[in-house]
Amino acid sequence: MTDNKVTQLKTWYDAAKTAFRMGVRRPDNNLALLLAMYARLRETSPDDVSAFLDDLAQENRMYELIRKRFTPALYPHVSFDEDIKIYIAHMAVSPGDAVQAMTFLYLSRCIHVKDMVLNFLPSGYPGPDALGMIWALQKHDDDFGSDNLLDRVDTVNGLYNKMHGGGVK
Repeated sequence: MTDNKVTQLKTWYDAAKTAFRMGVRRPDNNLALLLAMYARLRETSPDDVSAFLDDLAQENRMYELIRKRFTPALYPHVSFDEDIKIYIAHMAVSPGDAVQAMTFLYLSRCIHVKDMVLNFLPSGYPGPDALGMIWALQKHDDDFGSDNLLDRVDTVNGLYNKMHGGGVK
């Protein structure tokens, strides 16, 4: 990991703070129903939650991506509430959107859905134009070609450590 990659990712993060706080897309009733079903299962049938989440992963490829990628093994500093993963999976239009949103929340140390809605997505989910603009900021070109800094877990964790001193939340 090089410092210029961390610096470039920090530029992406600074732009993402604005893009995510100025969202324009609101959740629909399907998301509300899905989150309500999940909450009800947690309360009344905790043994069925795992099967529910497995079914959701089979039905929603964004949720499957988030579930596999944003694990404590790769991102050890933050453990997201499942509600956040469900929310982002439902709102994301593409895998890149999902990765940007989850990385933004990871770097922001946001772990609860209430905190996410009130402080990090207060106006809704960003539109595709805003997400497209910030996606371009994290593209990295060097002598070996082009890559996405958001796909470099070591760079993301390097920025997290630089911002938060490696503390776990």
